[in-house]
Parts: sequence; C-alpha cells; structure tokens
Amino acid sequence: MNEEEHLADRLHGSWFKIGWVIIGLASFAYIISSFIGWGSESEDWIGRASSFCEMARSGIMREPVNTLSNLAYIVVGMIFLHAADRMPKSGPNPFSRRGLAAPTYGITSVLLGIGSFVMHGTSTHISGMLDWSGMLLWISFPVFYNLSRWLGWNENRMITTFLITVPLLLLIDLAFDSADFSDLGAIDSQPAATVGLGALYRHILWSSAIGMLIIFELGLHTAERVTNHGVRITLVGSAPSLLLVLSAGPIPVLLIIVQCLSFFTAAAILCNTPTPYFRRSPTPWLPVGVGAFILGLIIWQFGLEGTTRCNPETFFQYHAGWHLLTALTVFSLGRYFQTEIEVRAESE
Repeated sequence: MNEEEHLADRLHGSWFKIGWVIIGLASFAYIISSFIGWGSESEDWIGRASSFCEMARSGIMREPVNTLSNLAYIVVGMIFLHAADRMPKSGPNPFSRRGLAAPTYGITSVLLGIGSFVMHGTSTHISGMLDWSGMLLWISFPVFYNLSRWLGWNENRMITTFLITVPLLLLIDLAFDSADFSDLGAIDSQPAATVGLGALYRHILWSSAIGMLIIFELGLHTAERVTNHGVRITLVGSAPSLLLVLSAGPIPVLLIIVQCLSFFTAAAILCNTPTPYFRRSPTPWLPVGVGAFILGLIIWQFGLEGTTRCNPETFFQYHAGWHLLTALTVFSLGRYFQTEIEVRAESE
C-alpha cells in the first residue's frame, strides 16, 4: 500500500466530519469577528449599494441575500464529502472510488462557499481575498484533475501539484493592486484603462482555467468524432475563444488576442497528444452544468451596482442567482466526472 492509499484509507469515513469541522471553525471565526468589528471599510458601506448591487446593512451580514445564497456551494460540497465516505475501494474512476479526488473536490466547494459568504457578509478587503482564493481553488481543481487523467498521473502527484501551484498563484496575486470582479463588469462608461492589474490578473487565471476545461472536454469528445485534424483543432480552440470574447467586458483587446492564441496553442498540443483511454458520458450532467454557468454569466452582469436592472432594496438579487446557478454547475461537474469509464481493453 502506497502513501496515497494509506492516507485515503485513514480518512475514509471521516470526510463528512472534516467538512463540518471546516464549517464550524469558519462560523466561529466569523461570529467572533462580527463582535470585534470589521472596521470602517465595512461600516462605510452601510446604507449604500454594494459592488454587487444589494444594499449593505448593519448587523451580522452586510448583504444578507448575496451572503446566504453561498450556502448552496457548501451544501454541494458536503454532498460530495458525504458520498466520499461511502465509496468502495475500487470503482470505474477516481471520483467514484475511495481516494482523494472526490473529497478534495468537495472541500474546494465548501471553501468556495465560505470565502464568498465572508466577502458578501463583511465587505472587507481581506474577505475579498478569501473569496478569490475559494474561487481559484475550485476552478483550478478540475483543470488539474483533467490534466492528471490525460497524462496518466496518480492522485498523489495530481493533489501535490494542485496544492503547490494554487497557493503560488495566490501569492503572486498579493503583488498586484487586487480588485474584485465587479471591476470587470460590462458597464459602458468604464474604459478598459481603469481596470487594475489585480483584476486583470484574476481575469487571466479565471478565464484561462475555464478555457482549459473546455479544451480538455472538447478534446476528449471530438477524439473519435472529428477525423480531420485541422478541423478538430479549430473546434477545440474556437469554443473557449468565443466565450472569452463574449464575456470579456472592458478587457484590453491585446490581452484578449493573446489569450485566444494561447487557447488555440493548447488545443493544438492537446490534439497532437494520444487520447486517454477513458470516456465520459456528456448527458445529462455536462449540458446541465454548462447551461447553468452560461445563464449565471448572463445574470451576473445584471447584478452589478450601477446597471439598469440593479435594485439594491429588493430581496431578489441577480448576484444571488449567480451563486445558485454556479452551485448547480459545481454539482453537475462532479457528477459528470463520475460518469467516466475506462476503455483501454476495448481500444487494445
């Protein structure tokens, strides 16, 4: 038994409890901090529309609706942790058998919810960093998981690479004048020049991770369906590029061009490497997750302060809808990974 299997066996049956410990510690820290006070940067928001539209209020949550909607991510993460405790020792894929993949995915979902909860609940600079950290942890994990499946890495190598790379990216973030994603809203009056380096850096990481997810999945699903090599590369590279162009907002055109070129380069490299010996069933979970995410992107724009659809006083907040829809995406993506089956024997 290697170290990876030993760790997975030791923690098997405890993942759900670990999730509750994380939630408990985060809740304790949040409540204590509310009694201590979040400082003038938080209090100055009271009575004003937040960056994500909802009116900031006094009390334990600055944006109650946007804050509480993050419980959806936490529930999804706990579902995966609960399922991980009951997975058999052997299974068709790492998301369906005892190991580290499924519980790590569940923990990233819990942390995603906690980070966003804290940001909308406290309206402080440090909470914005926690929110971004949770976002990057979650969106990065499927990229590293796909990379490991494509290159044949074991779980230990995948988890180690993930846990080294993401903190390094977050440390680099500290070097910039970081700004939240509301700075990238599609407000016509906002020129690209006003977008800070911190927001651009986060845009690059976020959009690149989404682009790589699209490239991996299209590369997998077109491997046997599209025989023309050039057409396949064009299809795989065009999809993330189109999404980037449509959702870029006030991003410098040169940066968009560079990212699109990087997507086509990644598509060419992927399409020139041997296709891994596994298949995933796209229905129903992949279209559900993608559809929820695209719809979430659309309404995210409506939930920014200053847009015509923003109503700070109502309990119906578009940004809360973004949370609920992307929580469905988180759930659907995990379930989609569970559809994976090995086809090595059939290929040989």
